[in-house]
Amino acid sequence: MNTKDKILETTFLLSLKYGYANVSIKQIKEECGMSASSIYHYFTDKDDILSQMIDKYILNIVDYNNEIMKNVSGSFIEKLKFIFYYSIGINIKEESQVKITKEPINYKNYHLMFNSIYHQYPEYREKFNKLNESMLLFFKELIDEAIENNEIGNVNSEEVAIFIFSIIKGYTELWVGLPEYSLDEIIDININNIWRAIK
Repeated sequence: MNTKDKILETTFLLSLKYGYANVSIKQIKEECGMSASSIYHYFTDKDDILSQMIDKYILNIVDYNNEIMKNVSGSFIEKLKFIFYYSIGINIKEESQVKITKEPINYKNYHLMFNSIYHQYPEYREKFNKLNESMLLFFKELIDEAIENNEIGNVNSEEVAIFIFSIIKGYTELWVGLPEYSLDEIIDININNIWRAIK
């Protein structure tokens, strides 16, 4: 791993643990084992680190994950189930955690951290908006494929994409905030209701 990526990964992992706003350059340099001047050689300031961290650990990861999810075999419902689990870091096909760093991460903290960044740093919301547009396009293509394969009727794929994406966004919030509900139960309820609405 090169020095710049090491700084980004260290900041990302510290942010998962403490929240980005609570991470200092001092903590980053101590964790990386380098001087502040070395950090500033690669980044103009802490905000520059945040901007590039969003690119690397949200935008690039989502693009990469979308490619993986597009290539999952199975019916529309099987693909949808895979996506529900994958969105919270579980690859049900390989029965493994989705890895975005060398070490496993807590995906609840991942979602909480980026929700926090969205609210605390409005200057980066455009990046998140682009991410949402990318996800809507992904779902629209998934639905268009299901229509083409006669798995579902001739629905408005854009409207259904918004419907499914809204459910997935809400479901991750439930998963983070309502630990007494079984993950499998939440996913099954949502998928069954989506299927009833569009079949």
